[in-house]
Amino acid sequence: MGASGSRPHAGAEEYMVNNAHERTVDSDVIIAPHHGADDGSSLKFIQAVSPELVVFPAGGQYGHPRKSTVLRYKEAGVDESKMFRTDLCDSPQKKEWAGHTVEGQDDSGGDNDIDITLTKDGVIDVAYVSLDEHGY
Repeated sequence: MGASGSRPHAGAEEYMVNNAHERTVDSDVIIAPHHGADDGSSLKFIQAVSPELVVFPAGGQYGHPRKSTVLRYKEAGVDESKMFRTDLCDSPQKKEWAGHTVEGQDDSGGDNDIDITLTKDGVIDVAYVSLDEHGY
């Protein structure tokens, strides 16, 4: 599983991509850099990581994850059904990806916990911890 800091530096992503032959950055699951903001997750970085699943630790007033970021993950081959967010009941802003949000609900961002489990057989399972009949 790959995780990055809240405010990525473009040079750090570039360095990891350029040195992937020495230290792999390939990962099945990635915690999206900078909550899925426009300045995290360059296409080259996503392609080098080649994740199957993406978790956006998002919510609040900043409008993350951004549509443009989600499009980069999709372009790199990640299916939208394999993208998770920690703010299911957020009210999406104009530039924000609205995928998996629950309309008509408004709760504090970042409160939808996600479990990432690696089974003894090597299978990765990513799921929301607890969702009620309304999906939150």
